[in-house]
Amino acid sequence: MNAYQIQAEAALVSWDPADCSVVAARAAFTAAGFPDLCPKARTEYEALTAVEAIGGDQGMRYQAVTGCVGDDAAHQFSKWEKTLDLPDQTLAFLGALCDRVLHHDLCRERWEAGMEVIGSMWCSWKELCIIGAQPMSAAYQAGWKIPAEYASEAMPLMVRAGMFGGLKA
Repeated sequence: MNAYQIQAEAALVSWDPADCSVVAARAAFTAAGFPDLCPKARTEYEALTAVEAIGGDQGMRYQAVTGCVGDDAAHQFSKWEKTLDLPDQTLAFLGALCDRVLHHDLCRERWEAGMEVIGSMWCSWKELCIIGAQPMSAAYQAGWKIPAEYASEAMPLMVRAGMFGGLKA
Protein backbone atom coordinates (compact mmCIF):
# COMPACT_ATOMS: atom_id res chain seq x y z
CA MET A 1 0.00 0.00 0.00
CA ASN A 2 1.47 3.36 -0.97
CA ALA A 3 1.21 6.68 0.93
CA TYR A 4 -1.69 7.86 -1.22
CA GLN A 5 -3.65 4.69 -0.48
CA ILE A 6 -3.04 5.11 3.26
CA GLN A 7 -4.29 8.69 3.04
CA ALA A 8 -7.34 7.52 1.08
CA GLU A 9 -8.11 4.88 3.71
CA ALA A 10 -7.94 7.54 6.43
CA ALA A 11 -10.16 9.83 4.37
CA LEU A 12 -12.64 7.01 3.85
CA VAL A 13 -13.11 6.68 7.59
CA SER A 14 -13.70 10.40 8.10
CA TRP A 15 -15.33 11.54 4.86
CA ASP A 16 -18.66 13.26 5.27
CA PRO A 17 -20.71 14.41 2.25
CA ALA A 18 -20.63 17.95 3.63
CA ASP A 19 -16.81 18.01 3.47
CA CYS A 20 -16.65 18.32 -0.30
CA SER A 21 -18.61 17.48 -3.41
CA VAL A 22 -19.07 13.88 -4.51
CA VAL A 23 -17.16 14.67 -7.71
CA ALA A 24 -14.14 15.98 -5.78
CA ALA A 25 -14.22 13.02 -3.38
CA ARG A 26 -14.50 10.53 -6.28
CA ALA A 27 -11.52 12.17 -8.03
CA ALA A 28 -9.41 12.02 -4.86
CA PHE A 29 -10.22 8.37 -4.21
CA THR A 30 -9.59 7.44 -7.86
CA ALA A 31 -6.22 9.21 -7.80
CA ALA A 32 -5.33 7.30 -4.62
CA GLY A 33 -6.17 3.96 -6.21
CA PHE A 34 -9.60 3.41 -4.63
CA PRO A 35 -12.03 4.26 -7.45
CA ASP A 36 -14.73 1.87 -6.18
CA LEU A 37 -14.88 3.21 -2.64
CA CYS A 38 -16.29 6.64 -3.27
CA PRO A 39 -18.90 8.13 -3.20
CA LYS A 40 -20.36 4.97 -1.71
CA ALA A 41 -18.36 5.53 1.47
CA ARG A 42 -21.18 7.44 3.13
CA THR A 43 -24.19 6.44 1.06
CA GLU A 44 -25.78 4.83 4.11
CA TYR A 45 -25.05 8.00 6.08
CA GLU A 46 -26.98 10.04 3.52
CA ALA A 47 -29.85 7.53 3.53
CA LEU A 48 -30.07 7.54 7.33
CA THR A 49 -29.98 11.34 7.40
CA ALA A 50 -32.92 11.42 4.98
CA VAL A 51 -34.88 8.86 7.05
CA GLU A 52 -34.28 10.87 10.24
CA ALA A 53 -35.36 14.08 8.49
CA ILE A 54 -38.80 12.59 7.84
CA GLY A 55 -39.07 10.99 11.28
CA GLY A 56 -38.67 7.44 10.04
CA ASP A 57 -38.77 4.48 12.42
CA GLN A 58 -36.26 1.62 12.83
CA GLY A 59 -37.90 -0.35 10.00
CA MET A 60 -37.45 2.54 7.57
CA ARG A 61 -33.81 2.92 8.70
CA TYR A 62 -33.19 -0.75 7.95
CA GLN A 63 -34.84 -0.51 4.52
CA ALA A 64 -32.81 2.60 3.61
CA VAL A 65 -29.51 0.97 4.53
CA THR A 66 -30.50 -2.28 2.76
CA GLY A 67 -31.20 -0.31 -0.40
CA CYS A 68 -27.72 1.21 -0.24
CA VAL A 69 -25.49 -1.66 0.83
CA GLY A 70 -27.54 -4.86 0.55
CA ASP A 71 -29.25 -7.09 3.09
CA ASP A 72 -26.17 -8.74 4.64
CA ALA A 73 -24.33 -5.47 5.26
CA ALA A 74 -27.54 -3.81 6.48
CA HIS A 75 -28.08 -6.64 8.95
CA GLN A 76 -24.53 -6.25 10.28
CA PHE A 77 -25.00 -2.48 10.53
CA SER A 78 -28.29 -2.93 12.39
CA LYS A 79 -26.70 -5.34 14.87
CA TRP A 80 -23.81 -2.92 15.44
CA GLU A 81 -26.13 0.08 15.80
CA LYS A 82 -28.19 -1.70 18.47
CA THR A 83 -25.06 -2.30 20.58
CA LEU A 84 -24.20 1.40 20.74
CA ASP A 85 -24.65 3.01 24.11
CA LEU A 86 -25.35 6.55 23.00
CA PRO A 87 -26.76 9.26 25.25
CA ASP A 88 -30.33 10.33 24.84
CA GLN A 89 -30.41 13.15 22.27
CA THR A 90 -32.47 15.36 24.57
CA LEU A 91 -30.01 14.91 27.44
CA ALA A 92 -27.10 15.57 25.10
CA PHE A 93 -28.79 18.77 23.92
CA LEU A 94 -29.50 19.90 27.49
CA GLY A 95 -25.90 19.18 28.45
CA ALA A 96 -24.62 21.29 25.56
CA LEU A 97 -27.06 24.08 26.43
CA CYS A 98 -25.96 24.08 30.08
CA ASP A 99 -22.31 24.12 29.03
CA ARG A 100 -22.79 27.11 26.71
CA VAL A 101 -24.75 29.08 29.32
CA LEU A 102 -22.63 28.28 32.36
CA HIS A 103 -19.14 28.28 30.88
CA HIS A 104 -19.28 31.10 28.35
CA ASP A 105 -19.81 34.45 30.10
CA LEU A 106 -22.57 33.44 32.51
CA CYS A 107 -24.89 36.36 33.17
CA ARG A 108 -28.55 36.86 33.98
CA GLU A 109 -29.60 37.31 30.33
CA ARG A 110 -27.77 34.20 29.15
CA TRP A 111 -29.14 32.12 32.03
CA GLU A 112 -32.72 33.32 31.45
CA ALA A 113 -32.46 32.61 27.71
CA GLY A 114 -31.24 29.09 28.45
CA MET A 115 -34.07 28.58 30.93
CA GLU A 116 -36.59 29.72 28.29
CA VAL A 117 -35.38 26.87 26.08
CA ILE A 118 -35.65 24.43 28.99
CA GLY A 119 -39.08 25.82 29.85
CA SER A 120 -40.26 25.24 26.29
CA MET A 121 -39.16 21.60 26.56
CA TRP A 122 -40.75 21.07 29.98
CA CYS A 123 -44.19 19.80 28.86
CA SER A 124 -42.68 17.10 26.64
CA TRP A 125 -39.65 15.97 28.64
CA LYS A 126 -40.18 16.66 32.35
CA GLU A 127 -37.86 13.99 33.77
CA LEU A 128 -35.13 14.72 31.24
CA CYS A 129 -35.38 18.45 31.94
CA ILE A 130 -34.94 17.88 35.68
CA ILE A 131 -31.91 15.68 35.10
CA GLY A 132 -30.34 17.54 32.17
CA ALA A 133 -30.99 21.08 33.40
CA GLN A 134 -29.77 20.47 36.94
CA PRO A 135 -26.52 22.42 36.37
CA MET A 136 -28.56 25.43 35.18
CA SER A 137 -30.90 25.15 38.14
CA ALA A 138 -27.96 24.95 40.55
CA ALA A 139 -26.60 28.23 39.10
CA TYR A 140 -29.85 30.12 39.81
CA GLN A 141 -29.51 33.46 41.58
CA ALA A 142 -32.29 35.32 43.38
CA GLY A 143 -34.31 37.54 41.06
CA TRP A 144 -33.56 35.64 37.87
CA LYS A 145 -36.68 34.86 35.83
CA ILE A 146 -37.80 31.23 35.62
CA PRO A 147 -40.39 30.02 33.07
CA ALA A 148 -43.78 29.74 34.79
CA GLU A 149 -44.52 26.01 34.30
CA TYR A 150 -40.96 25.05 35.17
CA ALA A 151 -41.10 27.25 38.28
CA SER A 152 -44.41 25.80 39.45
CA GLU A 153 -43.66 22.13 38.74
CA ALA A 154 -39.91 21.49 38.64
CA MET A 155 -38.59 24.09 41.04
CA PRO A 156 -40.40 22.77 44.17
CA LEU A 157 -39.10 19.24 43.50
CA MET A 158 -35.59 20.45 42.83
CA VAL A 159 -35.53 22.74 45.89
CA ARG A 160 -36.58 19.80 48.11
CA ALA A 161 -33.78 17.72 46.57
CA GLY A 162 -31.24 20.51 47.09
CA MET A 163 -30.76 20.90 43.34
CA PHE A 164 -31.89 24.47 42.82
CA GLY A 165 -29.40 27.27 43.44
CA GLY A 166 -28.85 26.51 47.10
CA LEU A 167 -32.49 27.28 47.94
CA LYS A 168 -33.84 25.36 50.92
CA ALA A 169 -37.31 23.83 51.19
